[in-house]
Amino acid sequence: MNRRNDRNRASDNAQGTGAGTGARGVLVVGGTHPAPVEALLGAEGFDVQWWCGQRHDQFRRPIPRQTALVIVLTDAINHSMLRSIRLRCRTMCIPLLCSRSRKSELHQQLRAWRAAS
Repeated sequence: MNRRNDRNRASDNAQGTGAGTGARGVLVVGGTHPAPVEALLGAEGFDVQWWCGQRHDQFRRPIPRQTALVIVLTDAINHSMLRSIRLRCRTMCIPLLCSRSRKSELHQQLRAWRAAS
């Protein structure tokens, strides 16, 4: 592993105050065109970070601590990446939304998540 990746991981882990203290970060995993999803979440007031979910270095990349929600776009990632993200979300007590990469479906699930929380 090179130093640049270690530095990026360290800065990701050092930022934020945690999911339970009003964090507004959303991690979107998967999808080939993140702009529509980022626009939808940006309009809702979230800070969006996107991982393509197809690169192998992302299997072990830590989820940033300021993340309040992880959204997995299931039509663009493989099963092992989904399993890896799900386990990390469970250990960090971060809610996980699985959706196809369609704005209408994502909008409905996001609305249901907000109503539940």
